[in-house]
Amino acid sequence: MKRYILFLVVLFVFCSCEKVLDFDEGMSPRHMVLNAVPSAGKELFVNFGYSHLFLDTNVAYPVEDADVEISLNGETLHPTRMVGCNYFFGRTLNEDDQLDVRINALGKTISASTYVPRYPQMTTPLCIVDTSD
Repeated sequence: MKRYILFLVVLFVFCSCEKVLDFDEGMSPRHMVLNAVPSAGKELFVNFGYSHLFLDTNVAYPVEDADVEISLNGETLHPTRMVGCNYFFGRTLNEDDQLDVRINALGKTISASTYVPRYPQMTTPLCIVDTSD
């Protein structure tokens, strides 16, 4: 009898441990996201696009007609090429470089500033999420 009760308890525990979570891709509106991780010795680039659900296989949702401009130590730079949501500027970063990012898109201006960290390289993420509607 004890074995039978134990079997039922174990069966109940394993059968009741299932929870199915449904993710609805359209459950929240997309936001504009600016992301840059400046590192000394690496090419300068920023990622600017729309947010997406983490289950989404398409990871590039660029913002159309975005004007991306960077000031590197006071010198204004414009992108030399764009791949997906990545804007490349054709410049290699050095330690202590000052970056000022300004983006005009959809009638909004997004701006941020940071410095390239010194050795040992610790990445300094620059991330801004537009949460206004």
